[in-house]
Amino acid sequence: MKRAALILLPILVAVLLAGAAEDDGGGAVEAPAAPGYANHGSCRSCHTELYDHWAASAHALTTREATAENLPEVMVSGGAASHPPLTSKFRRDGDKFYVTTLGPDGKPGEYPITHVVGPHRMSFFLTRLENDKLRVLPGMHDITTDTWFDYTHLIFGVPGLPYETPPYVRPGEPSFWTGATRSFDRTCGRCHTSGRRAEVARTDGEGFRETWSPLQVDCESCHGPSLAHVNFWRNPPETHVEDPILSLGKLTRERAQAVCLWCHMEAEVVNRDWRPGDDVFEFLTPTLLDSIERIDPAGRPLELVYDGLPFLFSRCAEEGGLTCMTCHDSHGSGRIADLIVPPERTFTLCTGCHLDIAANAKAHTHHDMDDSGGRCVSCHMPYLTIERGHGHVRDHTIGSPMPDLFGERVAKDACTWCHTRGRGAPQDAPLLDGKTIRQAYGNWYPGAKFRPSWVGAMARGRDRDPEGFYDLIEVAGRSSDPKLIRASAVKLLALYPEKSLSYLMSFLEDEDSLVRRSAAAGLAGIRHPDADLALLMALEDESFAVRGEAARAALSGWSRVRENRELLAAILPVLEAEALAVPLEDTRWFRLGAARQIAGDVKGAIEAYERKIDLDPYAAYVRKALADLKVRLEEE
Repeated sequence: MKRAALILLPILVAVLLAGAAEDDGGGAVEAPAAPGYANHGSCRSCHTELYDHWAASAHALTTREATAENLPEVMVSGGAASHPPLTSKFRRDGDKFYVTTLGPDGKPGEYPITHVVGPHRMSFFLTRLENDKLRVLPGMHDITTDTWFDYTHLIFGVPGLPYETPPYVRPGEPSFWTGATRSFDRTCGRCHTSGRRAEVARTDGEGFRETWSPLQVDCESCHGPSLAHVNFWRNPPETHVEDPILSLGKLTRERAQAVCLWCHMEAEVVNRDWRPGDDVFEFLTPTLLDSIERIDPAGRPLELVYDGLPFLFSRCAEEGGLTCMTCHDSHGSGRIADLIVPPERTFTLCTGCHLDIAANAKAHTHHDMDDSGGRCVSCHMPYLTIERGHGHVRDHTIGSPMPDLFGERVAKDACTWCHTRGRGAPQDAPLLDGKTIRQAYGNWYPGAKFRPSWVGAMARGRDRDPEGFYDLIEVAGRSSDPKLIRASAVKLLALYPEKSLSYLMSFLEDEDSLVRRSAAAGLAGIRHPDADLALLMALEDESFAVRGEAARAALSGWSRVRENRELLAAILPVLEAEALAVPLEDTRWFRLGAARQIAGDVKGAIEAYERKIDLDPYAAYVRKALADLKVRLEEE
């Protein structure tokens, strides 16, 4: 049964909404609703069917208070889990759960387990430290295999480190589980909570805190603040007035898609105040194809970059108009990945556009349609191994399989994945060696080329091939390519600093702010008077995101702004605005403090460094700078 448009009956709604504004127990309410928010309990009375489907979905179950029902058995029974280089020992006390593991002082300590995040594929667990700060505990649970590993194994792709060996992160380092990098508020809350608001300082003066309404991805996460909508239907106007709730159906395809991308795209937050309907690329800077450890030249993930990012590189999305909702039901369907059709019928999602292929599918696939090789997703959306071997996801670039196309540092192609029994591969496929696979592919698809055409340019640019520079120039200037491709090409130009300055300067005038952002970032490694002038121009860009990127580029290495006081003066207000836009990101306060210190603003530097320390208490280098500045202030 399709659950499409939400039909509101004014009189019924007015009756049902009476007293419905409080949470109905569907999730933990950590704080009063943010201004304009009503909380999802207000939606259930009118949208009962949608609400009930949502309540069982991954969105609703994303973050829950820890209970015996949702914790792994080893936690409930009081056992131990090894996740090298550490081990966690668990204890239960009634309905409370605790873990003993290495603490920030280098000694074992016991901590409460407050929340579990992730219901299906993987789960990680939270504890609450001083000042109500939530941190991600070191042990992570692979639900599909019932195995454990250290969280740091997901976030480090260190060259030279054995792939299967997690790094040892010492107590006091930012990526230790009590450090700033592992802050749930800073790193995870964007996508695992609703109605978030970051406060620069708590009312009791004890520093920063993130607050939210429910610990879930709920109705307001996608439809925006709904209090005005609730009140509208509680007291319907006598004359025709438009419902104040945001109607996603009235948005452009790009803005509607942004509702999914806010969470399902690996990106750095530019400004936390995004709301559904806004241009997500003015609030996030996505991972691009210069990120060699995270993504391959075709846009396929090597680490967890979330499906939205590869999807943006897809021809089906860019040329075919495909959206997330073409295949998935955000309200929940009860099927794997909340597909709108059963997994065995996903081919129906493809044949609507590819009628010619569907008419003679075997001629296209060269596989029997009754086996796994005949399914569209087997060849065009194979499972890719990510998270340093701990997970696998479908390839959402929906690309064409091309065996051994790029050599190293690429995701495994569909043919090799399937016929070498990669993780998640069909078990009925015959085992074949690489030579046999390549020969078959060459016979079936002679003359196969890079598709899309930009893939080769990305591969050569990432390898710093001398010819790759001109390929990148061509792609960057081609308006027909997706904005992420053009921005990636500009970003890769920074790998050719000896000849990219004039091109980067020209791309600072591009119509797309993401391209301008990449151009500003590329100037960080180029010391030249023209580069300084270009950065000054970028610091006046209409886009907040471009101004921030330019300020970081100017500050990079410190020496440029030490020598150019005009540039230093121009970056100070931009860095301050950046810090206030994402006040829980400690590195922003550090950059602001450093810039103020260079400018001779001792009081301002102290203020920024103190905020950095509140978020990252173990930053010894900042503590020393702070102590020196306080001595200097006393002497003045």
